[in-house]
Amino acid sequence: MSGQVGIWAALVAVLTAGVTTGSPVLKSDWPVYGGFPQQVHLSYAGSASEMMVTWSTMNQTDSVVEYGEDGLNNTAKGSCVVFRDGGEEHRVQYIHRVKLTGLTPGQKYMYHCGSMEGGWSDLYTFTAMKDGTTWSPSFAAFGDMGKDNAQSLSRLREDTKRGLYDFIMHVGDFAYDM
Repeated sequence: MSGQVGIWAALVAVLTAGVTTGSPVLKSDWPVYGGFPQQVHLSYAGSASEMMVTWSTMNQTDSVVEYGEDGLNNTAKGSCVVFRDGGEEHRVQYIHRVKLTGLTPGQKYMYHCGSMEGGWSDLYTFTAMKDGTTWSPSFAAFGDMGKDNAQSLSRLREDTKRGLYDFIMHVGDFAYDM
């Protein structure tokens, strides 16, 4: 049975904030500028008690996640790397990664990411992955929806809001007009 758990753990490669939240718990009205977190997403970090939060900014800022079960009473710090795209504009982004540790498997958490100098993301929620072999995850896998004809996206969003998936795996090809 542990082999099956390992396979599921490998499949839990990409969690998206949209899967775990449906929509932000609290949407901010802050202006968007270079240090503001964008493209926030979650990924499995190798253990049911860990989660990786990743986002990008246009300016270099601190990499911080505030999180908790009943409020933002925990803080985790991470790292930031520079990404320069290969397109004509050679845009620069800063990719931030922060690992949350000590999570209780199956417990719901709230979080936001960013920094004091760059601003904070909206407030999101996620549920830490369950532990053990007595559960079977429900998931969706998708890829290459296309830029203009993403017919399944509305269904995927609605199912996510209803809590039908433990995770969603995106298999690639989601960059257009770079």
